[in-house]
Amino acid sequence: MYKEQVQKRILTVLVILSLGFLSLEGWMTWMRNQSTQELVDYRQNFLQQNLIRMVKRLGLTLRSACGDYSQWTEMQVFSENLDRRWAKVNIDTSLPEFGITHTWVVNPEYQTVYRFVVDNQPELEQPLQKATLKTVKGLAFYQGFYRHKQSIFELAACPLNSSEDYERLGIAKGWLVLAQPVGEDYLKQIALLTDSDSSIVLNNHQSLTSTLNDPWNIRIALPLRGVSGQAVAFLVATTVLEDLKKLYNASTQLIIVNGFSIICLLFLTYFLLQIWVLSPLKRLTSALDKNTASELNTLLARDDEYGRLASLVNDFFRQRDLLAAEIQKRGQVMDQLAQVNLQLFDNARLDELTQVANRRRFDEYLASAWSSAISTGNPIALLMIDLDYFKRYNDALGHPEGDDCLSLVADVFRNVVKSRHDLLARYGGEEFAGILPLTDEAGAKVLAGRIIEGLKQAAIPHPGSEFQIVTTSIGVAACSPIPHQNPDMLINMADKALYEAKRRGRNGVVAFSELPKNVDEDGIG
Repeated sequence: MYKEQVQKRILTVLVILSLGFLSLEGWMTWMRNQSTQELVDYRQNFLQQNLIRMVKRLGLTLRSACGDYSQWTEMQVFSENLDRRWAKVNIDTSLPEFGITHTWVVNPEYQTVYRFVVDNQPELEQPLQKATLKTVKGLAFYQGFYRHKQSIFELAACPLNSSEDYERLGIAKGWLVLAQPVGEDYLKQIALLTDSDSSIVLNNHQSLTSTLNDPWNIRIALPLRGVSGQAVAFLVATTVLEDLKKLYNASTQLIIVNGFSIICLLFLTYFLLQIWVLSPLKRLTSALDKNTASELNTLLARDDEYGRLASLVNDFFRQRDLLAAEIQKRGQVMDQLAQVNLQLFDNARLDELTQVANRRRFDEYLASAWSSAISTGNPIALLMIDLDYFKRYNDALGHPEGDDCLSLVADVFRNVVKSRHDLLARYGGEEFAGILPLTDEAGAKVLAGRIIEGLKQAAIPHPGSEFQIVTTSIGVAACSPIPHQNPDMLINMADKALYEAKRRGRNGVVAFSELPKNVDEDGIG
């Protein structure tokens, strides 16, 4: 019974795989044809674009020579006095070195006043009509092709303007017309640069097709247009896609061989898996799906690899339960450690006496706020706060009372410096500091005034002070830092302002911008 079921399954798989192979064969053939056509289209487009670029490149010398000579001051003079000796050196000898075979100089009355033709070249009349020359003025130029009997020439015409007059769009003082032949040398360069066979086909109203009947041969016909815009001839480039043809044939053979091999391998693999693997694995999968070891009883009795695998799965279920309990226990411990670490991190950056930020936290936050101000262009302000006559306070009342006083003062400061962007820190001893990002000097001075007023309202007695209560002096500094500046600059500015506040009698606020040019910082306490 089991054997019959297996046979039926194999027959079913054979039918399915055969249909799948046919579908795969059709899909791969379609993809192969699509890819091949895309490659042919790409190569055809590439050849066409490359042909256009090469024609422009070969015509660039002609255009550059025409443009440079037309702006040459000596050329302007020659067009008027027609100095033959000058022309022999600068036109008859120099221009042929660039492959230019015909030169015409035309005066403002559209008459050819000078003509030069290289030996062994046909004698041509100046080919551009009056209407065409009229359009060549100022920044404009003409470049195109001209047919003379069975020969093709590339023309370029530029107005005779001096460099100073080149921007003007008025009537030209004359024209310079140059020509170079489109012959064998021209075609050899095109063939070399485009990796194709090139030829010239005269426009005798015969039809030209871009591709030949053979799909592996590509032919591009580029029109060479004359004055009227009509093609006087066609530059034809032909190339054979031999590499694509070989690739196409090889891919066809590979599709057939691979498909047959895959089908044979699938049949054999399915048969072996069905007998030796799939049935026992089904029981293991069922046990894992139900997340219970009860499904493994049959396999545990087997003395083979599947019996050992079932034993491992059974051990896995047991270890899993133990591991889950251990993970839960360790998770609770990790939560407790995280809380302790967070508390230690906070304590490391708090002043133990005043419960405000300590000097370490001050340095970190100032560096961070300074970098942010540089990147955003926003201002940053700093308050340097120093309690007045605090040594006298300790001498009169003792250091324990001094510590209590610092705690009270810190509470007053915290009630003023409480923005989420601001930081109040104990800078050292009886000195505090406030970092105020996004705050200019005026805003920082207002905040400093509130601190002075807060201490006044707190009215903490100070027997050693002339004010009879605890007071403070505050230095204010602000800036919009730029790259390469150091935050120590801001601290120095605030310190100087603090010294000035002390010098002016204490219990007050002084901004850095209010400082006199020379401040004597010695002797101020």
